[in-house]
Amino acid sequence: MKKVNINHATVRQLESLPLIGHTRASWIIACRKERGPFGSVEELDLIPGIGPGIIARIKPFVTV
Repeated sequence: MKKVNINHATVRQLESLPLIGHTRASWIIACRKERGPFGSVEELDLIPGIGPGIIARIKPFVTV
């Protein structure tokens, strides 16, 4: 599986990740638009509803 780049991914691409549904995917994109690109996967912790557990689950599937 090709890794999903969280700085360029669409909602649909983000929804393909474990535990990331439409709402979380939309929040990731909104945060990216507001703050600029993510410097690391761990910065997803800024998103409401995404914490260390979810980050650990999606980390093998994402990149920045």
